[in-house]
Amino acid sequence: MTYTIQQELTIHDLAKDKIRSLHDELNDKKVCLTDHQRDQLLRELQRYQELLYANRIIRVKEMGLSK
Repeated sequence: MTYTIQQELTIHDLAKDKIRSLHDELNDKKVCLTDHQRDQLLRELQRYQELLYANRIIRVKEMGLSK
């Protein structure tokens, strides 16, 4: 599925916000997370980081092809 540049930027912004939120939750000293909760948060964080990386690679490839 292809997205317009505006859609890609919106997805990128939403993913960055989610990553920030996950980082905050993982590093919050006031909340004590169980090992299971921490593992789930780390897996979710990794998925969002991989999504951003994959989208960046696709954008770079598309920009290279359009030149």
